[in-house]
Amino acid sequence: MSKALQYTTFSIGHDQYAIEVGHVQEITRSFNVTPVRLSPPYIKGLVNLRGQLSVAVDVRTLVQDKSEATPDWMSIVCRREESLVSLVVDRIGDVIEVQPEQIVPPPESIGKSKSALVTEVIKTEDRLISVLNFNHVWRELCQKL
Repeated sequence: MSKALQYTTFSIGHDQYAIEVGHVQEITRSFNVTPVRLSPPYIKGLVNLRGQLSVAVDVRTLVQDKSEATPDWMSIVCRREESLVSLVVDRIGDVIEVQPEQIVPPPESIGKSKSALVTEVIKTEDRLISVLNFNHVWRELCQKL
């Protein structure tokens, strides 16, 4: 049997997503965000996390979800090198363990813009969970900021 992989799950609207646990530093409740003028629409702004600046990324806008945002959103704080990125999501789910055979590529019909963001889908007994490609999000941030 292959070694299980761990993912933190979260929701945007009615859709389920996951991110590899290795990218996650912490989970936080909503916080004050300082808008950044002329930034891409998915940049919610900057936040101060105990003295360290973080870019807040609105995952809803990034994945082009048209549902209404929840007022009590949550944040998945991810670390890359010495930088922090706060992924703003509706709800946090659980940490799940997934066997490699449960992971499949997404259908080609999701389109090129989403296929860069969602590179894998986790199949469980009762649902499908899109895996957010954090490396792609990071590259986008580095190019845009």
